[in-house]
Amino acid sequence: MLLLFHVPRPHYRHNARTLCTHPHRGRRGTDKQEQVEMLTYLVNVARGPAQRFEVLSQLSSSLFDLNPGLLGHLQTGLWRKCVANLLEMLKLLQVGVSV
Repeated sequence: MLLLFHVPRPHYRHNARTLCTHPHRGRRGTDKQEQVEMLTYLVNVARGPAQRFEVLSQLSSSLFDLNPGLLGHLQTGLWRKCVANLLEMLKLLQVGVSV
């Protein structure tokens, strides 16, 4: 996963999706909490706003994966983290970063 931040810029778009999206996402036996922790770490060490935006989008979808059922509500703590991530993504877009 850390190889994401050593990939040269021209190859980032292709490799970010394969490295940042966990190959076992949505399958049985995947530790969803560990995946969220890993993506949270990657947000903090992202190089540049484009990588930060990409990892924040993956983190937001992973937070929704922590919800046990589709009909139930999202826990308040997870909802607040997701809203904070979305607001940060909006700030990145408002600054005028080409993402």
